[in-house]
Amino acid sequence: EVRELYQQYTPENFDDGGAVSHYVWKNFVSFFPHATIARTSAIRELEVQANPALADFEVNAGQDTTRFDDYVMS
Repeated sequence: EVRELYQQYTPENFDDGGAVSHYVWKNFVSFFPHATIARTSAIRELEVQANPALADFEVNAGQDTTRFDDYVMS
């Protein structure tokens, strides 16, 4: 099944939702060139904190509706 998902990927369909999108986003480095950049300064805190209500935002994932936090953590 994993090979099938990998072979179904195209630059046009990677964010259409469903199993292919889920696989691509979970395995991003296999599909998109990237580089690790060394930190040159200290870590700084963000000036604005994320809104905790985002965790409960409903997301449509295929036929299912789930909490944003659950979708991100899946």
